[in-house]
Amino acid sequence: MQDRIGIIDLGSNTTRLVVMGYTPHHSFRLLDEVRETVRLAEGVGEDGALQPGPMDRGVEAMKMFHSFCKSTGVTKIVPVATSATRDATNQAEFLARVARESGLKLRVLSTEEEGYYGYLGAVNALDLRDGFLIDIGGGSAEVTAIRGRGFVRSFSQPAGVIRFSERYVRSDPISSRDFKALQEAAAASFAEVDWLGEAHGTTLAGIGGTIRTLAEIDQKQSGYPLDRVHGYTLSQGRYRFAVGFAAGMLRGMTLRQREEVPGLSRDRADLILAGAVILQQLMERGGFGEVLVSGQGLREGLAAAADDLVG
Repeated sequence: MQDRIGIIDLGSNTTRLVVMGYTPHHSFRLLDEVRETVRLAEGVGEDGALQPGPMDRGVEAMKMFHSFCKSTGVTKIVPVATSATRDATNQAEFLARVARESGLKLRVLSTEEEGYYGYLGAVNALDLRDGFLIDIGGGSAEVTAIRGRGFVRSFSQPAGVIRFSERYVRSDPISSRDFKALQEAAAASFAEVDWLGEAHGTTLAGIGGTIRTLAEIDQKQSGYPLDRVHGYTLSQGRYRFAVGFAAGMLRGMTLRQREEVPGLSRDRADLILAGAVILQQLMERGGFGEVLVSGQGLREGLAAAADDLVG
Protein backbone atom coordinates (compact mmCIF):
# COMPACT_ATOMS: atom_id res chain seq x y z
CA MET A 1 0.00 0.00 0.00
CA GLN A 2 1.29 3.45 -0.88
CA ASP A 3 1.89 6.18 1.68
CA ARG A 4 0.98 9.78 0.90
CA ILE A 5 3.90 12.14 1.22
CA GLY A 6 3.86 15.92 0.82
CA ILE A 7 6.85 17.76 -0.64
CA ILE A 8 6.79 21.52 0.04
CA ASP A 9 9.22 23.74 -1.86
CA LEU A 10 9.27 27.33 -0.57
CA GLY A 11 11.11 29.11 -3.36
CA SER A 12 12.07 32.71 -3.93
CA ASN A 13 9.21 33.31 -6.37
CA THR A 14 6.67 30.50 -6.08
CA THR A 15 5.99 27.86 -3.48
CA ARG A 16 4.54 24.48 -4.31
CA LEU A 17 3.13 21.49 -2.52
CA VAL A 18 3.15 18.20 -4.38
CA VAL A 19 1.47 15.14 -2.89
CA MET A 20 2.98 11.85 -3.96
CA GLY A 21 1.76 8.30 -3.66
CA TYR A 22 4.88 6.75 -2.23
CA THR A 23 6.06 3.15 -1.88
CA PRO A 24 9.16 3.19 0.36
CA HIS A 25 12.37 2.08 -1.41
CA HIS A 26 10.41 1.52 -4.62
CA SER A 27 8.47 4.29 -6.41
CA PHE A 28 6.34 7.46 -6.24
CA ARG A 29 3.65 9.07 -8.39
CA LEU A 30 2.06 12.50 -8.41
CA LEU A 31 -1.39 12.68 -6.83
CA ASP A 32 -1.97 16.39 -6.32
CA GLU A 33 -0.26 19.76 -6.66
CA VAL A 34 -0.93 23.22 -5.22
CA ARG A 35 0.96 26.36 -6.25
CA GLU A 36 1.10 29.83 -4.72
CA THR A 37 3.01 32.89 -5.92
CA VAL A 38 4.70 34.12 -2.75
CA ARG A 39 7.66 36.15 -4.08
CA LEU A 40 9.58 35.68 -0.86
CA ALA A 41 12.67 37.39 -2.35
CA GLU A 42 10.72 40.53 -3.25
CA GLY A 43 12.16 43.79 -1.94
CA VAL A 44 15.27 42.34 -0.27
CA GLY A 45 17.61 45.29 0.20
CA GLU A 46 21.25 45.86 1.02
CA ASP A 47 20.74 44.44 4.52
CA GLY A 48 19.72 41.06 3.05
CA ALA A 49 16.56 40.81 5.17
CA LEU A 50 13.26 39.31 4.02
CA GLN A 51 10.53 41.96 4.02
CA PRO A 52 7.37 41.80 6.18
CA GLY A 53 4.89 41.40 3.30
CA PRO A 54 6.70 38.50 1.60
CA MET A 55 7.21 36.81 4.99
CA ASP A 56 3.50 37.11 5.69
CA ARG A 57 2.71 35.50 2.33
CA GLY A 58 5.21 32.73 2.99
CA VAL A 59 3.76 31.95 6.40
CA GLU A 60 0.20 31.94 5.04
CA ALA A 61 1.20 29.55 2.25
CA MET A 62 2.84 27.20 4.77
CA LYS A 63 -0.28 27.28 6.96
CA MET A 64 -2.47 26.50 3.96
CA PHE A 65 -0.25 23.67 2.76
CA HIS A 66 -0.03 22.08 6.21
CA SER A 67 -3.82 22.29 6.57
CA PHE A 68 -4.25 20.73 3.13
CA CYS A 69 -1.97 17.85 4.10
CA LYS A 70 -3.79 17.19 7.36
CA SER A 71 -7.21 17.25 5.70
CA THR A 72 -6.17 14.85 2.90
CA GLY A 73 -4.42 12.22 4.98
CA VAL A 74 -0.82 13.23 4.25
CA THR A 75 1.14 12.31 7.35
CA LYS A 76 4.71 12.56 6.04
CA ILE A 77 5.81 16.03 4.94
CA VAL A 78 9.18 17.20 3.62
CA PRO A 79 9.16 21.04 3.74
CA VAL A 80 12.22 22.76 2.29
CA ALA A 81 13.27 26.34 1.57
CA THR A 82 15.79 27.54 -0.98
CA SER A 83 17.66 30.69 -2.01
CA ALA A 84 15.59 33.50 -0.47
CA THR A 85 15.48 31.86 2.97
CA ARG A 86 19.04 30.53 2.70
CA ASP A 87 20.48 34.01 2.07
CA ALA A 88 18.24 35.96 4.45
CA THR A 89 19.93 37.75 7.33
CA ASN A 90 16.70 37.31 9.30
CA GLN A 91 16.44 33.62 8.44
CA ALA A 92 16.18 32.47 12.07
CA GLU A 93 13.28 34.85 12.73
CA PHE A 94 11.41 33.68 9.63
CA LEU A 95 11.96 29.96 10.33
CA ALA A 96 10.80 30.38 13.93
CA ARG A 97 7.67 32.16 12.77
CA VAL A 98 6.88 29.47 10.17
CA ALA A 99 7.28 26.77 12.82
CA ARG A 100 5.19 28.64 15.38
CA GLU A 101 2.32 29.64 13.07
CA SER A 102 2.15 26.75 10.62
CA GLY A 103 3.59 23.84 12.56
CA LEU A 104 6.12 23.12 9.82
CA LYS A 105 9.86 22.98 10.43
CA LEU A 106 11.48 24.11 7.19
CA ARG A 107 14.73 22.50 6.13
CA VAL A 108 16.91 25.11 4.42
CA LEU A 109 18.74 23.47 1.53
CA SER A 110 22.36 24.36 0.94
CA THR A 111 23.32 25.36 -2.60
CA GLU A 112 24.83 21.92 -3.18
CA GLU A 113 21.75 20.14 -1.83
CA GLU A 114 19.50 22.22 -4.06
CA GLY A 115 21.66 21.37 -7.05
CA TYR A 116 21.74 17.68 -6.15
CA TYR A 117 18.00 17.20 -5.63
CA GLY A 118 17.26 19.14 -8.82
CA TYR A 119 19.69 16.86 -10.65
CA LEU A 120 18.07 13.77 -9.11
CA GLY A 121 14.63 14.78 -10.31
CA ALA A 122 15.80 15.61 -13.84
CA VAL A 123 18.10 12.63 -14.36
CA ASN A 124 15.30 10.23 -13.41
CA ALA A 125 12.99 11.88 -15.97
CA LEU A 126 15.34 12.40 -18.93
CA ASP A 127 17.90 10.39 -20.86
CA LEU A 128 20.64 12.62 -19.53
CA ARG A 129 24.01 10.87 -19.32
CA ASP A 130 26.66 13.53 -19.85
CA GLY A 131 25.84 17.20 -19.70
CA PHE A 132 24.78 20.12 -17.58
CA LEU A 133 21.62 21.17 -15.81
CA ILE A 134 20.46 24.76 -15.30
CA ASP A 135 17.80 25.86 -12.82
CA ILE A 136 16.90 29.56 -12.90
CA GLY A 137 14.89 30.45 -9.82
CA GLY A 138 13.66 33.66 -8.27
CA GLY A 139 16.73 34.21 -6.10
CA SER A 140 19.50 32.18 -7.69
CA ALA A 141 20.63 30.08 -10.63
CA GLU A 142 22.20 26.65 -10.18
CA VAL A 143 24.36 24.89 -12.76
CA THR A 144 25.14 21.20 -12.25
CA ALA A 145 27.63 19.01 -14.13
CA ILE A 146 26.57 15.42 -14.87
CA ARG A 147 28.79 12.55 -16.05
CA GLY A 148 27.63 8.99 -16.66
CA ARG A 149 24.27 10.05 -15.16
CA GLY A 150 26.13 10.85 -11.94
CA PHE A 151 26.27 14.13 -10.03
CA VAL A 152 29.72 15.71 -10.39
CA ARG A 153 29.50 19.25 -9.04
CA SER A 154 27.21 22.26 -8.84
CA PHE A 155 27.59 26.02 -8.90
CA SER A 156 25.16 28.60 -7.57
CA GLN A 157 24.98 32.33 -8.13
CA PRO A 158 22.45 34.92 -6.88
CA ALA A 159 21.29 35.38 -10.47
CA GLY A 160 17.58 34.86 -9.95
CA VAL A 161 14.78 36.47 -11.92
CA ILE A 162 13.40 38.47 -8.98
CA ARG A 163 16.82 39.72 -7.89
CA PHE A 164 17.82 40.69 -11.43
CA SER A 165 14.45 42.19 -12.35
CA GLU A 166 14.38 44.39 -9.25
CA ARG A 167 17.98 45.46 -9.69
CA TYR A 168 18.23 46.01 -13.44
CA VAL A 169 14.75 46.28 -14.97
CA ARG A 170 13.78 49.75 -13.80
CA SER A 171 11.97 51.04 -16.88
CA ASP A 172 8.77 49.99 -18.64
CA PRO A 173 9.35 49.11 -21.38
CA ILE A 174 12.98 48.39 -20.52
CA SER A 175 15.49 50.98 -21.70
CA SER A 176 18.60 50.13 -23.70
CA ARG A 177 20.71 51.08 -20.70
CA ASP A 178 18.85 48.77 -18.33
CA PHE A 179 18.91 45.94 -20.86
CA LYS A 180 22.67 46.24 -21.31
CA ALA A 181 23.15 46.20 -17.51
CA LEU A 182 21.01 43.07 -17.31
CA GLN A 183 23.07 41.32 -20.00
CA GLU A 184 26.36 42.28 -18.37
CA ALA A 185 25.24 41.09 -14.94
CA ALA A 186 24.06 37.76 -16.34
CA ALA A 187 27.33 37.24 -18.24
CA ALA A 188 29.37 38.05 -15.12
CA SER A 189 27.39 35.50 -13.10
CA PHE A 190 28.86 32.59 -15.09
CA ALA A 191 32.29 34.03 -15.88
CA GLU A 192 34.02 32.03 -13.15
CA VAL A 193 32.48 28.65 -13.99
CA ASP A 194 35.63 27.29 -15.66
CA TRP A 195 34.25 23.78 -16.05
CA LEU A 196 31.59 25.05 -18.45
CA GLY A 197 34.44 24.98 -20.95
CA GLU A 198 33.98 21.20 -20.98
CA ALA A 199 30.43 21.66 -22.25
CA HIS A 200 31.04 21.49 -26.00
CA GLY A 201 29.18 18.55 -27.51
CA THR A 202 27.26 17.75 -24.34
CA THR A 203 23.61 18.22 -23.41
CA LEU A 204 22.16 21.17 -21.54
CA ALA A 205 18.92 20.43 -19.70
CA GLY A 206 16.78 22.95 -17.87
CA ILE A 207 14.37 22.77 -14.95
CA GLY A 208 12.17 25.31 -13.18
CA GLY A 209 9.36 27.68 -14.07
CA THR A 210 11.44 30.18 -16.06
CA ILE A 211 12.67 27.64 -18.58
CA ARG A 212 9.29 25.94 -18.82
CA THR A 213 7.72 29.33 -19.54
CA LEU A 214 10.22 30.09 -22.31
CA ALA A 215 9.35 26.71 -23.81
CA GLU A 216 5.62 27.48 -23.59
CA ILE A 217 6.12 30.82 -25.35
CA ASP A 218 8.14 29.09 -28.06
CA GLN A 219 5.50 26.39 -28.49
CA LYS A 220 2.73 28.97 -28.92
CA GLN A 221 4.77 30.96 -31.43
CA SER A 222 5.69 27.89 -33.49
CA GLY A 223 2.23 26.25 -33.39
CA TYR A 224 3.48 23.20 -31.50
CA PRO A 225 0.53 20.78 -31.31
CA LEU A 226 1.08 19.25 -27.85
CA ASP A 227 0.31 20.83 -24.48
CA ARG A 228 3.44 19.45 -22.80
CA VAL A 229 6.89 20.94 -22.22
CA HIS A 230 8.64 17.92 -20.68
CA GLY A 231 11.12 16.59 -23.22
CA TYR A 232 10.71 19.65 -25.47
CA THR A 233 13.91 20.93 -27.03
CA LEU A 234 14.54 24.61 -27.54
CA SER A 235 16.97 24.28 -30.46
CA GLN A 236 19.40 26.94 -31.56
CA GLY A 237 16.88 28.30 -34.04
CA ARG A 238 13.85 28.11 -31.77
CA TYR A 239 15.87 29.15 -28.75
CA ARG A 240 17.18 32.17 -30.59
CA PHE A 241 13.64 32.95 -31.63
CA ALA A 242 12.35 32.63 -28.07
CA VAL A 243 15.10 34.84 -26.66
CA GLY A 244 14.81 37.15 -29.65
CA PHE A 245 11.12 37.42 -28.87
CA ALA A 246 11.91 38.26 -25.25
CA ALA A 247 14.80 40.57 -26.09
CA GLY A 248 13.02 42.16 -29.04
CA MET A 249 9.23 42.10 -28.90
CA LEU A 250 8.91 41.66 -25.12
CA ARG A 251 11.68 44.13 -24.54
CA GLY A 252 9.66 46.73 -26.39
CA MET A 253 6.40 45.97 -24.61
CA THR A 254 4.95 47.43 -21.46
CA LEU A 255 4.18 45.09 -18.59
CA ARG A 256 0.48 45.20 -19.46
CA GLN A 257 1.27 44.13 -23.04
CA ARG A 258 3.55 41.30 -21.87
CA GLU A 259 0.75 39.94 -19.71
CA GLU A 260 -1.17 39.13 -22.90
CA VAL A 261 1.60 37.12 -24.61
CA PRO A 262 0.46 33.51 -25.32
CA GLY A 263 2.28 31.00 -23.14
CA LEU A 264 3.36 33.62 -20.60
CA SER A 265 1.45 33.63 -17.32
CA ARG A 266 0.69 37.03 -15.85
CA ASP A 267 2.59 36.34 -12.64
CA ARG A 268 5.80 35.87 -14.64
CA ALA A 269 5.34 38.72 -17.11
CA ASP A 270 7.62 41.07 -15.18
CA LEU A 271 10.32 38.42 -14.66
CA ILE A 272 10.63 36.55 -17.94
CA LEU A 273 12.98 38.97 -19.68
CA ALA A 274 15.58 38.56 -16.93
CA GLY A 275 15.16 34.79 -17.11
CA ALA A 276 15.64 34.74 -20.88
CA VAL A 277 18.79 36.83 -20.66
CA ILE A 278 20.26 34.66 -17.88
CA LEU A 279 19.63 31.51 -19.93
CA GLN A 280 21.04 33.13 -23.08
CA GLN A 281 24.27 34.09 -21.31
CA LEU A 282 24.74 30.59 -19.89
CA MET A 283 24.20 29.03 -23.32
CA GLU A 284 26.72 31.38 -24.89
CA ARG A 285 29.23 30.77 -22.07
CA GLY A 286 29.02 27.00 -22.57
CA GLY A 287 28.55 27.01 -26.34
CA PHE A 288 25.26 25.13 -26.09
CA GLY A 289 23.14 24.81 -29.21
CA GLU A 290 19.95 23.78 -27.45
CA VAL A 291 18.33 23.17 -24.08
CA LEU A 292 16.25 20.11 -23.20
CA VAL A 293 13.32 20.98 -20.94
CA SER A 294 12.49 18.77 -17.97
CA GLY A 295 9.10 18.89 -16.31
CA GLN A 296 10.60 17.29 -13.21
CA GLY A 297 13.19 18.77 -10.91
CA LEU A 298 13.71 19.67 -7.27
CA ARG A 299 10.43 18.39 -5.85
CA GLU A 300 10.65 15.06 -7.69
CA GLY A 301 14.25 14.72 -6.56
CA LEU A 302 13.18 15.23 -2.96
CA ALA A 303 10.48 12.59 -3.45
CA ALA A 304 13.04 10.16 -4.86
CA ALA A 305 15.17 10.72 -1.75
CA ALA A 306 12.23 10.55 0.64
CA ASP A 307 13.50 7.37 2.31
CA ASP A 308 16.42 9.37 3.70
CA LEU A 309 14.50 12.58 4.37
CA VAL A 310 11.53 11.21 6.32
CA GLY A 311 13.27 8.32 8.03
